[in-house]
Amino acid sequence: MALVDFLIEKKPKVFEEWKKLSLLPFQDSSTFFKNTGQFSNPIAWTTEKELNSIYDSLTGALEEKATDRALDGIIRLRAVQDASPSDSVKFLYHFKSVLKNQFKDFDKLKLKNGETISLKEFSEMDAAIDRLIYRAFDLYMACREQLFNIKLDQYSQGNPMTGSQCPSALLDELPKVEFKSQIKPFQGENS
Repeated sequence: MALVDFLIEKKPKVFEEWKKLSLLPFQDSSTFFKNTGQFSNPIAWTTEKELNSIYDSLTGALEEKATDRALDGIIRLRAVQDASPSDSVKFLYHFKSVLKNQFKDFDKLKLKNGETISLKEFSEMDAAIDRLIYRAFDLYMACREQLFNIKLDQYSQGNPMTGSQCPSALLDELPKVEFKSQIKPFQGENS
């Protein structure tokens, strides 16, 4: 496939553009891209590592299980940071836009070796990215459900680490109030 060959050949340029777009939501300082060590900047390190694996899977260099692990690594980061579902999978849409930018002029559809990239190849790549988006969304929802269940368990068990307690235990802390009725009991007609 000419498109796959192009992606392999132009990987440094295409990947760098995709990585920058994918990391934009996490940028909170100008030094974000300078520190990409596993411990000095785990978000950038994990994102770059997993994006690289996803890129390789789109060019056919990785199998589906490795792709799922890479998706899982990025999606877990986004799920624990309370990113919306759309923001969590947006990095895959960024790949589509980067790919389209590479071919915004029709004369670029011809490669140096004379091969032409067909519309069918673009459609197949687009469909492959869409399938990744669906899987990423499913992973995101599974992660959010898991987080919800963990929080629910901690809350219902009164986990001291979270400062929460069971709602029924809160009733014991309320001050006891004696209720005195203002209604007199019925005493019948002879009273």
